[in-house]
Amino acid sequence: MKTLAIEQIPQKVFPYYGEVENVGGFAKIELLFDGVDEKPSYELKYTIPANQPGYAGIAFQFENGLNVSSYKTVVFKIHFDDPGNSIDFYLKDIGGKKSSIRIVGKDTNELTLRYELSDFQNVNTNALMEIGLNAQDVFSSGQHTVTIRQISFEK
Repeated sequence: MKTLAIEQIPQKVFPYYGEVENVGGFAKIELLFDGVDEKPSYELKYTIPANQPGYAGIAFQFENGLNVSSYKTVVFKIHFDDPGNSIDFYLKDIGGKKSSIRIVGKDTNELTLRYELSDFQNVNTNALMEIGLNAQDVFSSGQHTVTIRQISFEK
């Protein structure tokens, strides 16, 4: 099976949050290495105040767009620090079209998730601009940590 790991792709990785737009939400990311395979984990620590608009997330942005149309799935491992925490995993193309899937942590065990690229309706996989995780006040508040790693596209 042919795979394209996120680390093989030129990209910018950054946190984003509502505080920048004068709404609630703060985020930071830490890059962690496990020492075994030296592949990074991306730890997103975020806070969204209760009872007010806000958001926070992490983005992996591909400067000139990325053609992943020959791949079938996106696969990654995710770990929630808190059972019941939710976050959206999204894909966004260079035209600004975005589609997401909500992930709910049932416990604190690491999950391996696999989504068909076709599940992300209306996103042009010939010109993918960004993938990431996003939390919003409508389904999340408080302080949380979500770790994502081993992100890859598979044929």
